[in-house]
Parts: sequence; C-alpha cells; structure tokens
Amino acid sequence: MGKAPRDSALEHYIQPGSLSVVAAMAEEVATGKVDSIFHIGDISYATGFLVEWDYFLHLITPLASRVSYMTAIGNHERDYADSGSVYLTPDSGGECGVPYECYFPMPTSLKDKPWYSIEQGPVHFTVISTEHKWTPGSEQVDLVLFGHVHNYERTCAVYRGKCKARPTKDENGVDTFDNSNYSAPVQAVFGMAGFTLDEFSPILVNSNTREVEDSFRIIMK
Repeated sequence: MGKAPRDSALEHYIQPGSLSVVAAMAEEVATGKVDSIFHIGDISYATGFLVEWDYFLHLITPLASRVSYMTAIGNHERDYADSGSVYLTPDSGGECGVPYECYFPMPTSLKDKPWYSIEQGPVHFTVISTEHKWTPGSEQVDLVLFGHVHNYERTCAVYRGKCKARPTKDENGVDTFDNSNYSAPVQAVFGMAGFTLDEFSPILVNSNTREVEDSFRIIMK
C-alpha cells in the first residue's frame, strides 16, 4: 500500500492511493464490523528510508489502533542480493526484512522465517513468504498457488470437488454468500505483491458518475 504526503511535500516512493484507501477502511472499521486486517506484502515502500516507516505507521494508526493488523512480507521489505532472499532484486533498498519484522512482529517461529498460520473465528489463515524458499522440501508448504498481481480469486463453497453453494448478487451487484446457510468452505487465493498485467492510465473517469478515480478504482476526493 505505501504512504503519501497530505500536502505538496515530496517523498520517496509515493503511493497516492494509500490516503483514500486508509480513509475508506477507517470508515469501515468505525462501524464495528471489522475484526482484523490482513496487509499482504508491499507494506510501507520505505525501501531503506527509515523515517518513511514512521510516516506509514502514522497513516495506519486509525486502523491498527482499533483492530488487529496482520501482515506478510513482500519483495519491498525483504529482497536484496546476497541476503538470503529467493529473488536477487534490490527491492528492499537493503532493509532485508529487518525494519518490517521489528515493526510487525507476527506469530512466526523464528526471525527471518515470516510465515505463519492463525485462526480467527471459523477461518484458518495460512500466510507464506514468496521471498523465501517455498519449493518442495522447503520449510513452508507442500503446495503453493499464488500470483504477483493486486487481486484475488475465490471458489464457490466447495466440498469433495463439488460446489455446494454459489454467491448471489446483492443490491449493489456484489457477489455475496449466505453465511446463515453454511454448506462448505470457500477457498481464496490472494496475490498482492505488486505487478501489473495491463497498462492503465493514471487517471480514470467513471462514465456513469463522472467521478475521478485512480488506477486502483479508488475515488479521489
């Protein structure tokens, strides 16, 4: 997600959409209907500029002070040549995961092994690190399904290879499962580390509302 200044100041690695995203999330958290937040990789984009971690932590205070803020390490937190990361890019700016693990101590087994699993209510979360070895025989997993795109995929409510329930459209046209009639778990695969497949213009205009949006479809105020 990253961070951005609220004035005309210039900062390294600005992510303008972060301001509107946090504002929208803060409104949702204030309703009391959010139990936790999972921020999967690409946390602050500080990449070696330590003060920018402070900027980011200040930005997410309205969220992290109200609900649990769970994270996973990404390329901009860990990757650097000769540091033990799978990829040899300089994406972390030399941080090598150190500030990330200090600011966001997750329930991991050891330092620089930032994978874990937890349960919240009926949901079991498995968080892996694609920046560490995840191939067969590694410490992490037996099977990996993931992507490097800012989106996710989910299945129907599936059990023994068959869909037991499918989502229906709510009044806003959003797919919604009827959780009061639980029939089977829904599987979701998230890939948020930050690579684009298509070129988008930096500014979009909604043809229906004429509202200006950024490339992540976040309405600009």
